[in-house]
Amino acid sequence: MSDLAPLVLPAVGFDAQSTLELSLSVSQSRSGGRLTNVIEFADPVWIATMKTLPLYNADYRRVQTWFNSMRGGIRPVIFRLPRYVPAAHAGNLEPAKQAGTVSAVTSANVVSVIGVHAALILTQGDFVSFLTPAGRRYLVQVDKVNGSGTSRTITFEPPLSIGANIDAATVYFDRAEILMRPIWNSFKPETPGYVCPASFQLVESRL
Repeated sequence: MSDLAPLVLPAVGFDAQSTLELSLSVSQSRSGGRLTNVIEFADPVWIATMKTLPLYNADYRRVQTWFNSMRGGIRPVIFRLPRYVPAAHAGNLEPAKQAGTVSAVTSANVVSVIGVHAALILTQGDFVSFLTPAGRRYLVQVDKVNGSGTSRTITFEPPLSIGANIDAATVYFDRAEILMRPIWNSFKPETPGYVCPASFQLVESRL
C-alpha cells in the first residue's frame, strides 16, 4: 500500500506575497440597491495561495514533484508558514511556544483555554490552531481575548462548523497550521526559464 501520510511544505523559500485567506460561501440578494438577504450556503474554508522565491531548475522540479505526489488531493499536506506568529511575540516567540488545552467550549466561536504561558499576549487577527484528540485540525483567528495568568477565553472567527468537537484539544499559538489539499490544476511556473518561481494553491481539508 502506498504511503498517504500528510506531507509538509517543501523546504524552499516562499515569497512574501504568499497568502492565507478565508473564503466565504455567501449569497447576497439586493432590492433597490439595498441588501435584503444573506445566506451562507457552505462552511468557510482557508485557501493558501503560495509563490516560491525564484528556483533553479532542479529545485523547481523538486517542488513540482512534491505537488504531484499529492495526486490531485488524495494525499494531504499539513500547511504551516513560519511568519504567521502572534504580533506581540514576533521578536520573542517563547511565550507563544507553550501550547494550551481547551477546557471549555462556550459556543461555536468562544473557548476557554488553560495551561498557556502567563506572558502570552494575543491580539485581534492572530492565528490559533487546534489539534483534537481525534487528530482533526482547525484554524481560526483571534477576535477578542480575556483572562490572565495561565488561562484565556478566546473569541475567534470563523465559528467552528456543526459537528466540530474541540473538547480537550491542544491549542497552538506559534503557528497557523491546518490540513490542506491541493487545488489540482493550480501549479505553474510564474516566469518559465532556468530560474523561476513556482506557484500553487491549497484548500482546507475536513477529511
